[in-house]
Amino acid sequence: MRATATSLIRIVASAVVTVVLTAGAARGQNAAWVNPSGGSYDVAGNWVPGVVPRASNNILINVGTAYNIGFQADRDAAGLSISNNLELTFSADGTGVAARTFSLTGSAVIDRAELTLGDLSQGGLLNMQVGGKLDMRGGRLDLLNGAQLTSQTSLTNSNSIEGAGGVDSTIMVRG
Repeated sequence: MRATATSLIRIVASAVVTVVLTAGAARGQNAAWVNPSGGSYDVAGNWVPGVVPRASNNILINVGTAYNIGFQADRDAAGLSISNNLELTFSADGTGVAARTFSLTGSAVIDRAELTLGDLSQGGLLNMQVGGKLDMRGGRLDLLNGAQLTSQTSLTNSNSIEGAGGVDSTIMVRG
């Protein structure tokens, strides 16, 4: 009986250590988009390490050429990096959804890439809030049909920012 109790304690202790180490590794790590055809932000298979990013993750998107990533819910992340000549659209996903919000606690970098917020042909618009600096390095930002971009510190731009559609779009920099 004593051997069984000792074995049970070891199994439980091992499980607790595994959970603690896994949770620690998930905090602050990168989440990389892997679907070169686009898809839903909310599908774990579109990401490495195979889970939908958490608020503590930095998001890296640099595969493929041109596609849409749809958001089925409001989402938070630590930071965002888009690169590799990618033409990326973020939009709200779902029937009858007018808008979703993607909030970053840190900075966003658009490096030799194009980001469009909102696309009425593929879903509702997506508003983006950047807690840190928005740094555009040879990239392009399009705001369509009322999309809003808010940066809490600064905006650095070395290319173009454009807007289109029947509703005014907004960029706010509070820094």
